[in-house]
Amino acid sequence: KINILDNSYKAIEHKYYLQNKNKLLLEEQILRVGNLLYQERKHKIIMKLTVIGAGNMGGALIHGWAKSGKVESITIADKNEALLQSFKEKYPSIETTTDNVAAVKDADIVVVVVKPWLMPIVLKEIKPALNLEKQIVVSDAANFTTDKLAAELECENGQYFYVIPNIAAEFSASMSFIAKGANATDENLAKVKALYDIDGDGRAEVLMRQKENNWEAMLSYDAEGRIQFVDCTSDGY
Repeated sequence: KINILDNSYKAIEHKYYLQNKNKLLLEEQILRVGNLLYQERKHKIIMKLTVIGAGNMGGALIHGWAKSGKVESITIADKNEALLQSFKEKYPSIETTTDNVAAVKDADIVVVVVKPWLMPIVLKEIKPALNLEKQIVVSDAANFTTDKLAAELECENGQYFYVIPNIAAEFSASMSFIAKGANATDENLAKVKALYDIDGDGRAEVLMRQKENNWEAMLSYDAEGRIQFVDCTSDGY
């Protein structure tokens, strides 16, 4: 009797499977796709990033971030339309514009990568469009520190960061150094570090803010020299 019942259950299960085969396969496929999307999103940095300046350094950072697929949204602002077009052709999901003001309006993080002498001009232009209580502003311009950001934007309470990357960012091999402004939060520091970790395969380093104004000495160092600089500043020299 047990064998008869067992065989009957198996027959019913097989009949149910045949009747619902397509539905079961569809459900399995939906679960598989859903899991893949979850895994992909789990490793994404959910942020809207704007980069102002797509020259050598800015371009290297953009290439690294875009190729990684880890940044939710990237907008590039530059006055060179041909350069913007080349990025758009290579990375169709990227937004491009020649309008710096429009580029920063909805951004979570604004990275400014222009020549130091252009920084005051660009900051003055975008200042009215920035929400300095919420948006993170990063200077990648040589020796343009967080104090200078605060002075140019006329707001001491902004979420400012100063970062020294290098062009190896294009190949996720940059060693970047990060300083946070006087009023920047640790939460936002983590966001900035996560962003630059992408372009450095996890090698972004956070340095003490009081050493920030001495970083200009590090700009001419090679990778080994920069590591020694970090060791010295960490030891308090």
